[in-house]
Amino acid sequence: MNSAPSKNRQAATMKIGEFARLLKVTPRTIRYYESLGLIRPSRRSDGGFRLYGREDHKLLLSIFALKKLGFSLEEIGKLAGNGRNGQKALQVFQALLVELKRWNEEISSKIARLSEVRDEIEKTTDLLENCPGCDDKVFDFECVECWENKGGIPLPLRVLTQFVAEGSSSGEDH
Repeated sequence: MNSAPSKNRQAATMKIGEFARLLKVTPRTIRYYESLGLIRPSRRSDGGFRLYGREDHKLLLSIFALKKLGFSLEEIGKLAGNGRNGQKALQVFQALLVELKRWNEEISSKIARLSEVRDEIEKTTDLLENCPGCDDKVFDFECVECWENKGGIPLPLRVLTQFVAEGSSSGEDH
């Protein structure tokens, strides 16, 4: 019967080591987040130990969730700072909206770039999978001409063939 209140009291006031184990991080991580102003211990013990409670746990789980979404610790600190400066809810939400829109544009830009890279890799893969390979022929610029005749050389293949061609010619010089 007495174990439940003790457990609740323990959950409400954990030292940094216990708190870190609960969150599956190191105490150093918690101290680092503290140094960035992302979290503060709920209180300190008489001996000066950091003590963390349920609200600290919720806050760190929120920080981890934002990190998983791709926000940097600096961005998370900026978002958290908006609410800590005594601003009105509307101001906090407007600042959050600005950050989320900026983040969304950044993600969209990255997706577009990655999509272009994926398309080039798919073209290269298709070209190489359908290449007859010219038995017993050493790779040279005739291969490149063959690929160009089939619709152009995708960028990854163009770069790799140039690299291979330069590597083979430099080997002949020595």
